[in-house]
Amino acid sequence: MSIGLNKVLLIGTVIAKTDCGADGLRLIVQTYSEVNGTVDHSVVLPDKLAAAVGKYVTVGRLVYIEGRLTSRTDGGILVREVAARRLDLLGPRPAEV
Repeated sequence: MSIGLNKVLLIGTVIAKTDCGADGLRLIVQTYSEVNGTVDHSVVLPDKLAAAVGKYVTVGRLVYIEGRLTSRTDGGILVREVAARRLDLLGPRPAEV
């Protein structure tokens, strides 16, 4: 019997935010490692989570995201994204510009 684990934990900075209407909210979260440099991750927040935290998530905000990796095709291109189950805001609010 095979047991699978599909869990993603990210700590990174929000660099883009897009409202997807009834589907929720899409974020691009940038992480950094010494091995890979900066990596951008597409994160989808379901409608209920987006309604709860959407107004607090801004570009430049440091976030912790917990979810699972999903795949879909978009115009024949395979897209991998994180389906978020939990989002926590980290650190102070970014300065208003």
